[in-house]
Amino acid sequence: MTTKVVKGSIWTLAGQIFPLGASLVATPFVIRFLGAEQYGVLALINVLLGYLAFADFGMSLASTNFASEAYAKGSVDKEGKAVRLAVLIGLGTTTITAVLVIIFARVIVVDLLRIPDHLQDVAVIGIYLSCVTFTSRVLSAIVCTPQLVRLRMDLNSSVNAIFNVVQIVTVPLVIFLGGGLIGAVITIMCSAIGALLVHLVVSRKLLRSLFEFSIDPDAVKPLLRFGSSIFIALVASVLLANLEKVVLTRYTSVTVLAYYTVAFTLANMMTLFAASMAQSLIPAFSQLYSNQQVPELQALYARAIRLNLVIFAPVAMVLALIAEPFFTIWAGEEFGRESTIPFYTLLAGLMFSFAASVAGAMLVAARKTHASAILYWVELFPYLIVVTGLTLTLGAVGAALAWSLRLVVETAALLFIVKRTVGLSFDIVDKKMLTLMFGILLLSISPILTVLTTGHTGVLAAVALVCLGVYALMIWFRVLSIEEKNFLRGKLSGFAPFRRLPR
Repeated sequence: MTTKVVKGSIWTLAGQIFPLGASLVATPFVIRFLGAEQYGVLALINVLLGYLAFADFGMSLASTNFASEAYAKGSVDKEGKAVRLAVLIGLGTTTITAVLVIIFARVIVVDLLRIPDHLQDVAVIGIYLSCVTFTSRVLSAIVCTPQLVRLRMDLNSSVNAIFNVVQIVTVPLVIFLGGGLIGAVITIMCSAIGALLVHLVVSRKLLRSLFEFSIDPDAVKPLLRFGSSIFIALVASVLLANLEKVVLTRYTSVTVLAYYTVAFTLANMMTLFAASMAQSLIPAFSQLYSNQQVPELQALYARAIRLNLVIFAPVAMVLALIAEPFFTIWAGEEFGRESTIPFYTLLAGLMFSFAASVAGAMLVAARKTHASAILYWVELFPYLIVVTGLTLTLGAVGAALAWSLRLVVETAALLFIVKRTVGLSFDIVDKKMLTLMFGILLLSISPILTVLTTGHTGVLAAVALVCLGVYALMIWFRVLSIEEKNFLRGKLSGFAPFRRLPR
């Protein structure tokens, strides 16, 4: 199961890296063609799309959970009925949400976000079009369930990556040809519709009964019960995830939001592997949990957290070293000046998010999402106070600081909830974790020196390489288990430098 999860995670990661690479190339053109102010409005529309993720009433996760259980027990017919019922419920809740958003679009733009007068009409039209986009994305997330259940992340990731790359490359071209902000939003909408259609075709190949018309009436109540807890958790989670962006817009400006968004975009790269693994972990956890394979479940849970941290540290170090010159070249001198410190602040908090991602996947698989729902809602009001106060005091840096502090508290709480409700634990003081923590501190030396000193690029690069080398040795000899070493040795044996890895 670990091998399947790793393979699935790698495919999902690859499906995110290619669009990310395209975005790194295309975004500077979008920023320059639109200007910081209009780019801030486009960022707000994307935030709105994120907020509307709750509109599926938890059916994407519910579909994956129930279908995974049916697939583990060999019931293909029950799997198809679970997916179809989830689609039916998700379509209904999404349509209701879209109608409400359209009705209140101008109130959102004028009264809530206080968009400048000359951009209000464009922003309202963008919100209208985005309702079609998020509806298509919600349905895609449900109909791709047969791919997720079989851990065919190669198919799922390929479809998503192709349409995302086409969208990202096309947006600056459309803007350049005179389409403006509306043209960009229409391009995003068309990409979402295309991805939905292809997911339908691919899932139909894997699950022949997908397009049948029957549903399981007995599954309605369990699916709604599970989906409602997901919905309650997701509403609060989405609010928490994007609240600082709304507060920034309200109390500063869309220009400051643009600076913060650029920092957040680079920092968010750190979550790619964790998000990729979480998508594979939910069906894997569900199958192990439903079959009561507790030792395997405990091993996979602990290994997933540790592996995320092992990968996080060196990538974070590299990103911290290149942040300021990257922002300057990529988005312009003003972004290099204004986005770097918020990025460092976000990066510090992200270290804790990986364990939270794995714990959250476990709660979904065990159908204990009511616990995380309570946590998110308890967090919301205190977080609003903290993010407002820090934003008013420190601007974008304050928003980033509030976001990072929330992640620290949330991670500790989720690990505790999993231990109490599911019985799985993660020991943060064993020898492997203590070695890993020491390695992370070692890698932080280079970024700290970069902040405290100017010049001496060659010396800083040499220090970074030495730290990376020592970290790699520590991970290999003190952190990885024998099984993990054998797995890596087998996967890397085709590359000459890795054929004789030490034991």
